[in-house]
Amino acid sequence: MKIKFPATDPGIPSFVTLDDFLDRTFARCISDELESDAVRDIMEPFLIDKPRANFSNNLPFIPDGKGIPDTDRSYDKKNASQTFNRILELCPNLYKLWLKMRGEELFNRCILDNIDILEHKGIVSTHLSFNPESQLSVKKKQCVNEGTQLMIAPDFHLSVAKRGYDVNVHSDNRYKILFGVLYFNDVRAEEGGQTCFWASRGSGDIGDYPRYPDPGDIRLLDAIEPKEGRFVLGLNSNDAYHSVREYTGSGRRQFVYFSFFVPDCENVWKVNCEL
Repeated sequence: MKIKFPATDPGIPSFVTLDDFLDRTFARCISDELESDAVRDIMEPFLIDKPRANFSNNLPFIPDGKGIPDTDRSYDKKNASQTFNRILELCPNLYKLWLKMRGEELFNRCILDNIDILEHKGIVSTHLSFNPESQLSVKKKQCVNEGTQLMIAPDFHLSVAKRGYDVNVHSDNRYKILFGVLYFNDVRAEEGGQTCFWASRGSGDIGDYPRYPDPGDIRLLDAIEPKEGRFVLGLNSNDAYHSVREYTGSGRRQFVYFSFFVPDCENVWKVNCEL
C-alpha cells in the first residue's frame, strides 16, 4: 500500500496517519514483550518520572545506536546501544519490526514515492539515496544546493514514557526529512499523550518559518490518539509544527520515535531565517 503525503499550503504540515501499517495483534505482542519483567528491569534506568520533556533533553528514549546519537543524555551512549541490543534479543517481534523499519522498502514508500511533495514543501535537493548504517556527522555541510546528493539514513528510538511526558510545539532539526511515532498500546483520551499538529498563520513563503513558532500564530489542526499499531508520519518541512500533550496515565505510553535524516548536512530545507 502506498504512503502519500498531501501537498499542503505553507503553514499547514503535511502528515498521514496509518492505522494499517502494523497489525494490532502484532503491536500487542510487542507491547507484551516490553512489559515482561526482564525487559522492564533493563529499561527502568532509562525511564524518567515526570520527565516534562520540553527540550530539557529528558526524552525517555533508548536509541538503537544505528542512527542519530542521543548526545545530551546523561547515561553512557555505548551502554544505551548495548541495552537496545539486549532488548532486541528478548523481543523477537520488536526485532522483526526494527528490521522492517530500517529496510529500503519503507524508504521508497515514504521518501521516493513523495519526491514531488518534498519539493513542494521546500526540500533543497531531490537527489536522494539510502544508507541504513550512516551516522550523524559532527562536521556537517552548511550549504546544500539543488545538485547535492543527499544520503538518507533511518533513526529508531524505543520509548516507554511515564506520567508527565510532553513536548512543546516545534518542528524537528532541519537535517531530518521525515519524523514519525509508531504506537504499541492504546492510551485513553482522558490520559493525554496525543500527537498534535498545528497550523500557522505565518508567511506564504515556506522558507520563513522558524523552528519554534509564536504561540499566538498557531492553531490546533489535529490531535491524534495513541492506538496500538498506529503510525503517524510527518514531512519535516519548516512548517511541520507538532507537539505531544502531557501523558497523565498511570501506565506507560509505548512507542517508537522514528525519522529519516541526512547525516552530513545541517539543513536540507529552504530557509530565509537563521536556524
